[in-house]
Amino acid sequence: GTTRWHADLERALAGWFAAPCAIVYPSGYLANLGVLGTLLAPGDAVFIDRLVHASLVDAARASRATLKVFHHNDPAHLAQLLSRARTCRRRLVVTEGVFSMDGDVALLKELVEAAEAHDALGYLDDAHGAFVLGEQGRGTPEACGISHERLIYMGTLGKALGCQGGFVIGPTALIEWLHHRSRPFIYSTALAVPVAAAAVEALRLLQDAADHRTRL
Repeated sequence: GTTRWHADLERALAGWFAAPCAIVYPSGYLANLGVLGTLLAPGDAVFIDRLVHASLVDAARASRATLKVFHHNDPAHLAQLLSRARTCRRRLVVTEGVFSMDGDVALLKELVEAAEAHDALGYLDDAHGAFVLGEQGRGTPEACGISHERLIYMGTLGKALGCQGGFVIGPTALIEWLHHRSRPFIYSTALAVPVAAAAVEALRLLQDAADHRTRL
């Protein structure tokens, strides 16, 4: 179901976050299932904050990787768990940017540093931070002084943009891998064209909406 509008939206999202590529899913839930299910398998380990969204818990369980839960916003506990899982093939640290239940913000810099110190990947669900936090609305990484290149970044179109869908930005190799291997992307109907077009327009309007973001 991909059309030029979907391609335009993915280019616009990649441009907004200064990333090489982006992929759009029908929902944020499917984006989380798609990425974790594609990257993880038995023999891997996934580390999730205790208070992450239900979609991340479901995605971690469905991946069949070993699931580890670290204390909420606790980089030291995460580091302990990572140090005990050195034999795992791949390790993925998962957190939210702005936690949907309590509204607090992840200690993103410290969590990313803990992940990198143990050769683990970072995955950020920034559904409630994207387009809101940061000087330019680039989300929790910008607000915390972290480059988006240091983690896999997921956001939604259904919060600040008032549309529908989820997206992931990252290196070209990752996005192409998801395009070809992510089952929730391949076997789901794409966003309706009017929704994709509305999201492109919302991004255009957002460039001149600093006052609204500041007020929020």
